[in-house]
Amino acid sequence: MALPSSGNPISLGQIQTELGGSNPIGTNEYYRGGAHVASTQTSVPTSGTIDLADFYGLSRITEITISSNTNSYDLSADLQNNRGWDGTSDVTVILNINSGVDMSGPLTVNLPAASTLTINNSGDIVGQGGGGGSAGGSTPTAGGPGGAGGHGISLTNVVAIINNLSGGRIGGGGGGQGGSGGATGGRANDDESGCHNSVSYAGANGASGEPTQVPFNGPSGGAGSWGQAGATGGSHHTSSFIVCGLVTGGGGAGGAAGKAIHVGANASRTYNDSGTTYGATS
Repeated sequence: MALPSSGNPISLGQIQTELGGSNPIGTNEYYRGGAHVASTQTSVPTSGTIDLADFYGLSRITEITISSNTNSYDLSADLQNNRGWDGTSDVTVILNINSGVDMSGPLTVNLPAASTLTINNSGDIVGQGGGGGSAGGSTPTAGGPGGAGGHGISLTNVVAIINNLSGGRIGGGGGGQGGSGGATGGRANDDESGCHNSVSYAGANGASGEPTQVPFNGPSGGAGSWGQAGATGGSHHTSSFIVCGLVTGGGGAGGAAGKAIHVGANASRTYNDSGTTYGATS
């Protein structure tokens, strides 16, 4: 519940109850941009004298800044494990991703229904690339399908404002390439014996989608690049030894592209994009 917006003077005890803090209470805990007052709460000064009237109408906002590379960041887990959130109360969060940070998705958000979230991204938030499909057997069999790319950001329940700032990049992972199929056929062909000297070859594994590592590789711009579906695998393992009677297993399907932003159940988003987006945002 927010602090009163007018009327009787606000006490330090009320401020501590709403915004958090430790005992003995000191006004120096409550400068804007510190541990308990978000940088967006501009009625409160960053230094000097604090007037308790500056806190009229304020509510607790948790502000988190990511300043180093990270994998599969779960906002809800961070709030519970490190920020004192009880896991059930509505919460207002500002999440900042600094320039130069590679955040390997998904950045997962699942908060109570009345919660709000603002993401300010100056770094890279990109889903993981899908795995390549398995090689087809030599009998011959088809290559396996490529894996789907992961989402960059995945939202559930929350109302989110996502600001992709200049220089920021948000993307889905690329789909993996399908594996190539196996092949059989003859190594020789002549008028007397026809097609003979049968050989069989297994296919080859497909390539993984981008990115596959942190710091990120890509985007290369082709199939399986950030926010792109994977390519279909080759119809068969290529071999100059098969000269006749070729039978192939066929290539596996390419994996689906991951989304830059996946909007799940009971979630909504406003997307302000001044950077670069790879993939769908719905």
